[in-house]
Amino acid sequence: MNSIRDDYIAYAGDEDLQVKGVSTIVDYLQYSVIEELKENEDYAKILNESRKVGKKNLSSALREICKNTGEKFILVMDEWDLIYRENRNDTQLQESFIDFLRGLYKGKKASQALRLPISPAFFLSKNTTPSQR
Repeated sequence: MNSIRDDYIAYAGDEDLQVKGVSTIVDYLQYSVIEELKENEDYAKILNESRKVGKKNLSSALREICKNTGEKFILVMDEWDLIYRENRNDTQLQESFIDFLRGLYKGKKASQALRLPISPAFFLSKNTTPSQR
């Protein structure tokens, strides 16, 4: 069972829950993470004051928070392949998801707000352990 999929199905099935402009699971994913970030009062203030962050622009939301706080984020995506498994014939949705991922991980602006984990192979190749560095 995938909770974002189940949450989206419930969202899409209830007109009272729907937010204008949030119509696909990719939009919903970004929207729900932004709403979760707003549970932090400091983040909510930053996001509500920013003109760059809308309802579904997660990369801009993360950059704005990082710019104002210096905090970087580590993103863990379980079931990242859900879009491809569950929507094999929906190429528009798949392209939207790839664009979302590119917006998060590609380019200089994107990486400003993310702390990318270093792979264990990096440490092994240097013949040192993290505690020795």
